[in-house]
Amino acid sequence: MKKYFLSFSALFVLFSSTYGQKIFSISTDLALDFWDEKNIGIEYQINNNFSVGGIFSVIYPNQKLALNELSAVQENWPGTIYTGYAGRAYFKWYPNSGHTFTGITIKGYWSIQFDLKYMQYGTQWFVDQYDDQGAPGYHWTLANAKTRVLDIDFFHGQEIYLGKVVLIDLIYGIGLRQRNVDQNIIESVSNDTYTAPPNLSYGPGMPYGTTGTVHLSYLYPFPEIGIREGIAIPSK
Repeated sequence: MKKYFLSFSALFVLFSSTYGQKIFSISTDLALDFWDEKNIGIEYQINNNFSVGGIFSVIYPNQKLALNELSAVQENWPGTIYTGYAGRAYFKWYPNSGHTFTGITIKGYWSIQFDLKYMQYGTQWFVDQYDDQGAPGYHWTLANAKTRVLDIDFFHGQEIYLGKVVLIDLIYGIGLRQRNVDQNIIESVSNDTYTAPPNLSYGPGMPYGTTGTVHLSYLYPFPEIGIREGIAIPSK
């Protein structure tokens, strides 16, 4: 899969000429790729001011952030251990035709995007550290989970055309994310001092030390960035 995307990127250097209005483009987002989403995007230019597009991603597990050290309850925010897939659909508005400097054209735009992700991870152990009356305490959890994520994102971006068909798309904005998790707790074990750590739980009605299925729901803002590179098919 990685070889495919590297080969896709290498195609960019084969094309160059003066900029023309694109009617169609194919791209991949390097920021999504960093977070272990291998992706491909397709965009259609409706007219000079509007375009629509979509991105399909395959999510694969990676041990680089297998445990999220920023989370006190790692099994609820487990990092990059998920496998799954995602779909995104977006709409762009271009307020003007852009500016050209020595063969490079830059077009600014505003965009709204809708995301849907389905993810899961298989049964595995997590360990959390907490304060046990001044000494470190530890808790181990054996769990698996299925997660659904819904986003609505608002972007500002800059399309940079290097010649006629080589396209770099820089994106930044903010999203509102709804994350729903069905988590199955199989085992829940603490060290000898406490049978369950104080003030820690898997979710409502499920303190540490209990087992079963917990349903979690989070709604939160999320910063968004993207670096899409691709090939634009010009209209002339």
